[in-house]
Amino acid sequence: MWKKTVVFCFLSLFGCQLLLAQNSVIEAQIDAETASVAVDLEKKEIASEKTEEEIQEIELKAEPVLEKPVVVEKKSDLQNKMEEKTLPSIVINFFKTPKKPVARQPLKTEASLPSAEACDPSVLKSQEPLRTSLSQTLSSKPSDAKSINNCFSYFETGIGPLPLFLPSFGIGFRNQVDNQGFDYSLRVATVVFVTQVSADFLYHYYPRPNLASQFYFGAGLGGSALFGEYGDEAAFLFGPEFVLGRQFKTETQDLRFFQMKISFPNIANYSHHKNEHYKVVYFPLTVFSYGFGF
Repeated sequence: MWKKTVVFCFLSLFGCQLLLAQNSVIEAQIDAETASVAVDLEKKEIASEKTEEEIQEIELKAEPVLEKPVVVEKKSDLQNKMEEKTLPSIVINFFKTPKKPVARQPLKTEASLPSAEACDPSVLKSQEPLRTSLSQTLSSKPSDAKSINNCFSYFETGIGPLPLFLPSFGIGFRNQVDNQGFDYSLRVATVVFVTQVSADFLYHYYPRPNLASQFYFGAGLGGSALFGEYGDEAAFLFGPEFVLGRQFKTETQDLRFFQMKISFPNIANYSHHKNEHYKVVYFPLTVFSYGFGF
């Protein structure tokens, strides 16, 4: 039994040597053919420019290349799998020396260890104020627009209350703190035979406070007295008022505003021929005015 084993091993080794020799011969032939093809191609490329002497020098230089493998034929994955399954290929792969793994070099990074100066306690102490100020700026919330605290007196002129086209004149005082404000005014409208005297107190709200230009709206209470040509005819009105306007500054930094004031509804107490009457007026009384701050 051991004789058969020895004979089998001897035959397998002999077959492996034959396969190795055959592979080396085939590789040498392939290398020679590829080298000759490369030389021919190089000759054709430089034939128009190079002389015969230069071609001979290239041939002499190319001769040692024939001894070395230049091109290795690439085999498909299917051929590699078929060769691995055969017995000779298994024996050949067993005796082949394994390739040494190539050690990969670590990537170079720009980061470096801190220098000795950066770790100096004096340097660290000097950087503490910068760190605290930076942390305070990051932690602090962004501040809104600057707070506004503005008050001024004004003179206004306009027309109304519509539908009575009466020229009106008035004075008032206005106070604003950020988004909120108050307005007190006294106004007189007259065309000699009809005169109206009114006073009101209004609350203003400024959605985007800005003294350069800002809109406002609000509401409040107002009262007025309307007198006719004769003293025995008069009407007193009292009710809520609503206002919508825009306040701004001119190029000379003077305060101006224009607004629309609506009084609706009104409780009217009027006398006619010494008889008093009470009535609710559901018609909106509107006054348009333009103001000058001082």
